[in-house]
Amino acid sequence: MKIGIWAMGALFVMVLLVGMVAADDSGVICPPSNLGCPCSDGTAYYKCSQTQPGYACVESGGKHMLVNMLGPDGIKSLKSQCACANFAGYSEVNGQCVKTICTDGGNTLQNGQCGSSKPKQCLNGNMIDNSSACGCVAGYNPNPNGKTCDQRIGCRWNTYTCPTGRECKYDSKNNNDDGSCVSKSGCVNNNPSCNWNENCDTSSDANGVCKTKPGCQYGNPTCGSGKVCNQVTGNCDSTGSAATVPTIPVQGGSSAPSATTNSSKTAAAGPLGSLSCCCLPGAGAAAMVGLASYSRFKKKDEEE
Repeated sequence: MKIGIWAMGALFVMVLLVGMVAADDSGVICPPSNLGCPCSDGTAYYKCSQTQPGYACVESGGKHMLVNMLGPDGIKSLKSQCACANFAGYSEVNGQCVKTICTDGGNTLQNGQCGSSKPKQCLNGNMIDNSSACGCVAGYNPNPNGKTCDQRIGCRWNTYTCPTGRECKYDSKNNNDDGSCVSKSGCVNNNPSCNWNENCDTSSDANGVCKTKPGCQYGNPTCGSGKVCNQVTGNCDSTGSAATVPTIPVQGGSSAPSATTNSSKTAAAGPLGSLSCCCLPGAGAAAMVGLASYSRFKKKDEEE
């Protein structure tokens, strides 16, 4: 008899302990003394959950459980109280409350809205990759999977580097222009090459710009009426103070001036048979000396 009493007492204690703890995540078994005990997330009995919008703490299968009030098992009187619209940033989708806002770099995005960093999109409160809907940043193409982006190939996107002497050219307004390597412009790269009377000037452009050399012998400046070009100094002198000299053919068919002298020296001779005259004092004497020298060389050549 005593054993039976002790056994009944032990059984009562076990039932009491079980009733005071949560059975599992599927519900809470309330002790007989507290039939209104809260659910596992702390939601009071017959109240809407604040952690799971659309759900309420009700009795189900002998336990207090969080049940979706928007579904077929929902209680009509609680459906309006637990509606998704009562929770900021949520909306009802197929009988479930779905989060409709995301945070992207401090900005709030609505569900389905693309973020500032492509291909990110706000979906059910999370930022996911969706290149098919949001596209990709410049230099990338949507991957066939419709989610991620693949980098385009071209010198514009630095996927390869142009060789020496060439540079990458592209239309910055066209994201489909990947760029192409073309010869660099400028006389440093011989594009174009400078003429005989020009220098390659890099003072304002590292690639070089062809500029006419200073001096009247290069046509910079040109001498006006009553002036002659002193090809030693490159200045335009008054007639009678300087002499011009014949020009010497240069490669490419152009003509470059030869070395010059002033009126007190004999002018340099051009090619045989093309003597030039100078309208300066002593010019006649210089011409005679030139002719005499020419005669001596010619006679010597005939004797040989």
